[in-house]
Amino acid sequence: PPRPIAPPQLLGVGPTYLLIQLNANSIIGDGPIILKEVEYRMTSGSWTETHAVNAPTYKLWHLDPDTEYEIRVLLTRPGEGGTGLPGPPLITRTKCAEPMRTPKTLKIAEIQARRIAVDWESLGYNITRCHTFNVTICYHYFRGHNESRADCLDMDPKAPQHVVNHLPPYTNVSLKMILTNPEGRKESEETIIQTDEDVLQPPSSILNTNLCRKEEVRYEVSYSSIRSFDPAVPVAGPPQTVSNLWNSTHHVFMHLHPGTTYQFFIRASTVKGFGPATAINVTTNISAPTLPDYEGVDASLNETATTITVLLRPAQAKGAPI
Repeated sequence: PPRPIAPPQLLGVGPTYLLIQLNANSIIGDGPIILKEVEYRMTSGSWTETHAVNAPTYKLWHLDPDTEYEIRVLLTRPGEGGTGLPGPPLITRTKCAEPMRTPKTLKIAEIQARRIAVDWESLGYNITRCHTFNVTICYHYFRGHNESRADCLDMDPKAPQHVVNHLPPYTNVSLKMILTNPEGRKESEETIIQTDEDVLQPPSSILNTNLCRKEEVRYEVSYSSIRSFDPAVPVAGPPQTVSNLWNSTHHVFMHLHPGTTYQFFIRASTVKGFGPATAINVTTNISAPTLPDYEGVDASLNETATTITVLLRPAQAKGAPI
C-alpha cells in the first residue's frame, strides 16, 4: 500500500485553523492513488479525526487556540488492503486567540492606608485563550496641589491575590486590570477605592491633615518641668496635658516658672489612634526678683547717730537663686 515519504507542509496558521499542503506526490509503495485522507489529533489527546481530501491543500477548521496538533496523510490504492500506513507527522501549533474577556469585577480583599489587596477569579484557558499571557494592574490617583501619579504593575497570573503598595492615605485610587496575550488585550472597568486613614507621623506631617478627615484630627501636648535655675521650683511633678483641634496652629502655656526647662511631647491622633510623639525642650526666661510690700512694716530695726539698720525681707526669685 502507498505511504507518503514526507510530512505535510504548513502553509498558514491561525487561532482556529491550520492550512496544509498534503505533500503526497512522493510515496513508498504502489499506486494508483484513489483516495487521500488527512488524519489529525491533539498531541496531548487520545482522539483522532480523519477527513477525505480531493485537493492538494486542505484547511483544518474549528481547532483550539494555542494548541499543538499532529497531522498525517493517508493514501489508498484500489483493491483489498489498499490503505497504507500514515505518513510522517507534521507537528505544529495554532496561534493564540484574543482573550475572551477580562476577569469579573475586581474584588477588594483588603484596604489599608498605603496598600490595597485585590482578588479576582482564576484565569483559565477558556478566558485567556492562550497559555502565555500577562496580567497587569494599572492605577492612578490625584491629590491636592495638582499632584498625580499613574503606574502599571505586572502581576503573577497564578497568584489569587495581588497587592498595590506605596499608595497615599485617604485618597481615591482608580484601579483596572489588563489581560494581555500575543494576539490582543482586554481591560476591565475601573474600580475606585479610597485608601484608609493613616496614623500621623512627626514632625513634618504633624500638620498634614490630608492623611485623614480633618475633623477627626486632634493634637495633644503633654508638658512638665525637668530642671530649673531656681532650687525652689519643683521639677518632679506629673505632666500636664492640653488638647487642640485640627486647625490649631499654636497654644500659649500660662503660669510657668521663670528660668525653668520644660519638656513638651506633641502628638496627633485620628480614628486610627495616636501617632508617635515628637519631643522638644524649651527654657523660660529669667526675670528680676521681687520683694514683698513693706507697707505697714517697721523696716527700720535700729538707728544711731551714724547708722541705720534696715529689715531685709525675703525676696522672691524669678528663675535664679538670689
